[in-house]
Amino acid sequence: MAAGVNTRGEITRLTRSVVIYGSGDVLVKLANFLLLPVFTAYLSPADYGVASILWVIAFLATSVFSLGLTAAMGPCFYADRSAEHKAATIWTSMAILLAGALCLVAVAELLSCRISGWAFGSGAHAHLVRLTLWTAALTILVDPLHLYLRFEERARTVVILGVTSSLATIGLGVLFVVALRRGVTGLIEAGWLGRMVTLAMFLWPVARELRPHVSRDIGRELLKMGLPLLPSFCFIFILQHGSKWALQRTLGSGTLGVYQVGFSMGMLMGIVVSAFQSAWYPYFMSFSERLDEAKGLFGRVLAYYLLSAGGLGILFFIWARPVVMLMATDEFHGAFQAVGLVAFGQVLQGVYYILLPGMYFAREIQSQTPIQSVAAAGAIALNLLMIPVFGVLGAALSLAGGFLILIILTHAWNRFRRRAYLRVVYPARQLASFSVIVIAVGGALTVPRSWPLGVEIGMAFALLPVVAGLVLALLTRQEREGLGAVLKRLCRAPAG
Repeated sequence: MAAGVNTRGEITRLTRSVVIYGSGDVLVKLANFLLLPVFTAYLSPADYGVASILWVIAFLATSVFSLGLTAAMGPCFYADRSAEHKAATIWTSMAILLAGALCLVAVAELLSCRISGWAFGSGAHAHLVRLTLWTAALTILVDPLHLYLRFEERARTVVILGVTSSLATIGLGVLFVVALRRGVTGLIEAGWLGRMVTLAMFLWPVARELRPHVSRDIGRELLKMGLPLLPSFCFIFILQHGSKWALQRTLGSGTLGVYQVGFSMGMLMGIVVSAFQSAWYPYFMSFSERLDEAKGLFGRVLAYYLLSAGGLGILFFIWARPVVMLMATDEFHGAFQAVGLVAFGQVLQGVYYILLPGMYFAREIQSQTPIQSVAAAGAIALNLLMIPVFGVLGAALSLAGGFLILIILTHAWNRFRRRAYLRVVYPARQLASFSVIVIAVGGALTVPRSWPLGVEIGMAFALLPVVAGLVLALLTRQEREGLGAVLKRLCRAPAG
């Protein structure tokens, strides 16, 4: 590593940002998790299967009709930090996205029946598809407001608004599903109303601070950067959610509903990965003129990320079955096979983000699209091969396998372009040893079994110190002392 790099200080800076971005998600995800027994008591596996497909439709619609602007806004916003330019970037984005949202609303009104037939085999759920697309349109309009507050480093405001609006949505879900007994329809209605609340809450502070101003030049720049990335969003969508469609088509909504419960639990790992992603982009961009410092530091970031986030991911394998047995009814217990693999799929997505700085520094971000296309094709092939044989487990294996393919291809591309890209030094032996631990523990704990709850809990507690010891053994004494120092700094200066 280049002389003069304060590794502990830099890791502390990145970790503090991750804590800030992740703190709000913890409360929201915890509330959703604790309410799982309530919702599984009022919703059948088939209901969860229908909801899962609707959420997939929303994810895809949001990705397509946001026109790639969520990725393009950052570079445009940071190009000129004057108040006028910032206002023009946000309001121009809002104007473009309003057009996209209106097009999505038109699709909802004109094509809901056809989309229902394509997704479910009949038009019976057309009204839910329509409401889902309306909700996606509202989500598109929230994005630039949310990003503005992040760009301005208003972390506390982002957390307060995000938690408040999310808890309002959860409360509406309980009202509609439990009190009013509206089933899956109530769940989707709650999401729609919750998005309206979210839009109003985020619009208020931004509208008060930024004078409305739309720029044609900025609009052209946003579309020039954003539109080429549209396929990229679709490929990530396939990696994350493609297994749901394959599972529903192959084994039906009931099996998909079981998988959705495991998927939802595994996605709790997304709290850490999403927070890391939010912190990582501005962090690594701060090294765009300090490449010598970044070479060694980014390798250590990958090692520390994988050992810490990956260590948490192993806990999902360990606790999957006892938690599913505690939180869901018997018909959902098979979901435990998906929990750990879905969680580790999210960990691998974070590894992918860590491999991207070279592309950004070389201004070759478009290289992501062909790489992601091949990874998505690989994930589709895995779905076709594994789901008919392994069911829920096959869907989860396909999700994790798709992201693993993405990482392998990205690393290979970085090495191929090593003369133009940042040459990061990665601790290969450390990472390989950790991979062996994950494969061994994950493979053993996803095997179907019929042990009683007490035995499962006892085994989980017994495995905790064993796995913790194995992970800590991969760190040198100096690294353990360094991470201890980072934790002490965070405790002395809490995020927020």
